[in-house]
Amino acid sequence: MPDKEYAFVIPVYNPDKIFLNVVKNLQINTNSKIFVINDGSKGETKHIFKNLESEKHNNNIIFLEHTSNEGKGAALKTVFNKIFYEFKNIKGVVTLDSDGQHSINDCLRVMEELKKDDKLIILGYRKFSRDIPLKSYIGNKLSRFIYKLILRRSFKDTQTGLRGLSRDFMNECLQIRSNRFEFETEQLALATNKKSNIKILEIPIETIYNKNNRTSSFRPLIDSFKIYSTLFRCGLSSRKN
Repeated sequence: MPDKEYAFVIPVYNPDKIFLNVVKNLQINTNSKIFVINDGSKGETKHIFKNLESEKHNNNIIFLEHTSNEGKGAALKTVFNKIFYEFKNIKGVVTLDSDGQHSINDCLRVMEELKKDDKLIILGYRKFSRDIPLKSYIGNKLSRFIYKLILRRSFKDTQTGLRGLSRDFMNECLQIRSNRFEFETEQLALATNKKSNIKILEIPIETIYNKNNRTSSFRPLIDSFKIYSTLFRCGLSSRKN
């Protein structure tokens, strides 16, 4: 039987050079596979991917691509599906953002925790203070309150993209309806469902906001509305069950 493997997953949309640094720093520090999915980035950013693909030492990188922008959730599901059917020995993954908001040390820590118990969901939570972008500070405070109200569980960071997921949970995530940022909301709702036996571990990570978070493709009004709509739908569904 082959040894268990664990991989990193990075969904990417319209990246800048920070993304290249994220991947290269991961390569320096780990031999684990790195799944990179280009979620329909615009033509002017294609040189970023060509730069990465032209590197000589990229044997541990698996490139995937959407021809058009389908959303973060759809990108993650594409990778999960590929892993589930083509990489049987991968027992868990660490998902991270492409904009440098997660330190490499924290990414490696999440993977080490996942290796200890690959039945867990691991959430890296940031410590929010007044010196972070105001929209992020307010957004997290509001989200934590609403999530607790609906899911009846407190989360230290509802919006974190740094997550460790088991193979079994990846398979469950393929059934999630949402395809954009609200996909991660449904992940938390799925994990907190009464029928779920999944354990959730939250670990503290460094709080990083590059360029005051301007590189994020998150649309505060539209995406927040979709997230909260999804949250209410999941909350109502779980109570009916």
